[in-house]
Amino acid sequence: MSAYSHAFSQAIEILLYIHFKSSEKKYSYLSTSVMSKGLNIPVPTLNKVLTKLKNAQLLVSKAGPTGGVALNKSIDEVTLMEVFLAIENENHLFSIHKKFNREVLYETEILDEITNNGIRVLNEAENSMHDVLKQYYLADLLPK
Repeated sequence: MSAYSHAFSQAIEILLYIHFKSSEKKYSYLSTSVMSKGLNIPVPTLNKVLTKLKNAQLLVSKAGPTGGVALNKSIDEVTLMEVFLAIENENHLFSIHKKFNREVLYETEILDEITNNGIRVLNEAENSMHDVLKQYYLADLLPK
């Protein structure tokens, strides 16, 4: 189990950048080089995030000299939870350390109960975060 990466915030930036650039009518599809320069995200990192967004069907791609990526849905239709799941998938917010020397800390049953209670609380916190992300769309991040 590993904690969330900063790729979630990068994915939001990427999707909004594509939205703005396509709104300017300068680009139908945006190349990785244009995005990398505009967002100051290295191409290898950008490609990893783009792949996850394409796999989640948030982006479509086109090959060739005028190719690149484009939004598959309007930012009014994409929840922050969709972006989050595209990037983090099954990763959990909290990493739980379980490889401690059980003999020196507590009795096994007490230690198991403490660990399970801690996991329950942290899972509840994570689920609350998910509930909030489901309520907001990419468009909600724009100034009113």
